[in-house]
Amino acid sequence: MGLIGKERKDLIINQVDMFDVLNKLGFAMQERQRSMWNKFIKGDTVLVVKTDSNNKTLYFNSNGDNKDRGDVLDLVMNHSGQRMSFHQALKFLEDFSGTAIVSQPTVLRENKNVVERFNPNDYKIKPLPGSGHEFLRNRGLSGVYDSFHFNNTLHVAAHHPVEPGRKMLFGGRENIAFVLHPLGSEEIKAIEFRYNRVKIQGPGAGKSQAFWTSNKPVDSNDVFLLESPIDAMSHYKMFVEHRGNAPALQYISSAGTLTQNQIDQIKAYAKGRVFIGFDGDYSGFKYSAKIIEAFSDGKIKVEVTENEFQIDATYLNLGEVSIKKADPDIRESFTSIVSAILSSNLVPSLILAMPSGKDFNEDLTSGIPCVYSFDQTIGSVDNFGKLIIEEQVKKKKKQILL
Repeated sequence: MGLIGKERKDLIINQVDMFDVLNKLGFAMQERQRSMWNKFIKGDTVLVVKTDSNNKTLYFNSNGDNKDRGDVLDLVMNHSGQRMSFHQALKFLEDFSGTAIVSQPTVLRENKNVVERFNPNDYKIKPLPGSGHEFLRNRGLSGVYDSFHFNNTLHVAAHHPVEPGRKMLFGGRENIAFVLHPLGSEEIKAIEFRYNRVKIQGPGAGKSQAFWTSNKPVDSNDVFLLESPIDAMSHYKMFVEHRGNAPALQYISSAGTLTQNQIDQIKAYAKGRVFIGFDGDYSGFKYSAKIIEAFSDGKIKVEVTENEFQIDATYLNLGEVSIKKADPDIRESFTSIVSAILSSNLVPSLILAMPSGKDFNEDLTSGIPCVYSFDQTIGSVDNFGKLIIEEQVKKKKKQILL
């Protein structure tokens, strides 16, 4: 059955890279900035493009025309050289991507409810070739995938089930595929597809019950929790460059979310130290707090609402702290209470190891120096964003070199 209206629009927006479309339309990138903003120029027209933290790419016309802004469909309708209708723009993007966006084989309709089925064999998953992949090279990760940690953990695949005679790839290219499975299991529950600035979660309800993991060293039970496999590879590369050897731990990515099922799995799976390296933003702080709550067996309580969460540490006589999403000092507020909790030795296996910026790939690509020396008693934050030691009992000083 064909997709119509909003469903068809959402699918094409997730499938096509706006940067590629801008090039197709004759725009040239004026400057590449370290921020999320980029300028594209064609004649007298200057468009500003931004990809936000949710990987949604939007543009606006810098001349102040409030009607000339939006997503990739708006871009085509306004700048294709002729004024296009909504359906004409969809057709243009379908032709450009080489994919007919007319059906989605993994979605069945029953009484207006979408019932999803997931068969990983439909996706023609295969190991990442030795030459790597453009997506990883663009993220500064050349060569990382050859290491023990990531060997045979990275794949390429089509982002839709492959049907005879159809090209089910972003613009005809194979995409990085991060295979997600429950901890300790090889059962594939979901797949996350990445290419350039596009991120698509494959069909199936398994993401909330699954993780991407690196290989586990035989001589260590330590784990490092992150939101993205890209962050895992970025942390690994910076660590090796700083220390000259590989970290003795297993990376575990929750694929951008953290459900109660995932928390329960982590607690049951972790037998050694647990390094918490979620993103340095509101969501990452929230996930970190939920891990602390779980490993404290409820002695630390975390209550989450839409734009803030409460950390109740009255068990340690530390009171309650509200972490607000809009707080400009949110990082300082979060690390202050977490430092106090972790220095109490209530949860000795937990070590906070946040990125300096938003995530470890941002740290890597922006050249931010990182410190990889932690202690089980965590103190203040240094100017790299890494937690440094404030020993309360000098004779018990014990450095952990991650």
